[in-house]
Amino acid sequence: MRSVSLQWAADSCRKLGQQVRTQATAAEQILAACILERPQVILPDPPAWEVDYQEWKSGWEPAPRTTSADTSNDRRSLRRRLEARLFLFIKMQGSETWGFPQQQHIGEEGIADTARRAIEGVIGEKPQVFFFGRAPHAHLQQENGLLFIHRAQLIQGRPALLPGSSISDHLWLAKDEVHEVMPEGPYADILAKLL
Repeated sequence: MRSVSLQWAADSCRKLGQQVRTQATAAEQILAACILERPQVILPDPPAWEVDYQEWKSGWEPAPRTTSADTSNDRRSLRRRLEARLFLFIKMQGSETWGFPQQQHIGEEGIADTARRAIEGVIGEKPQVFFFGRAPHAHLQQENGLLFIHRAQLIQGRPALLPGSSISDHLWLAKDEVHEVMPEGPYADILAKLL
């Protein structure tokens, strides 16, 4: 890319020079100038705020990468596997299968609004959640109908299951742990591609 832009610049300069030569009269002089630059050899002195930051940074110790939830293998906690993305899986009362929050589509509601209602029905509206667009990321034919899968990310807040909901259990799992709760099949295949 750089050689193409340099070639273009050289061609442009050459064409401009030809135009200037043909338009100049005998009494006019054609001049050229060149700005020659030496780049800096050392970095300039840092601003005061950067000096202050470096002093603060030298005394700072990062928090441990392993938390108490990692040690106790508490899969209901968001304070585990800090280096990995965690995904919310739920189990409905009276069911032994794990899945994502889902709701039945109602009337004129957009499918993205149905997905938002599904997550708010589990964790409420207080935690801030960002949806990656209004289009579903995948769909899957199930026994009870067509399931559209949307993706969302927890931005802020600590979600907790709403009291009185029909959810019996929940887990926050990393991608490499999903196979422990998801049986092999089309749902697991789609999840392997999505997560």
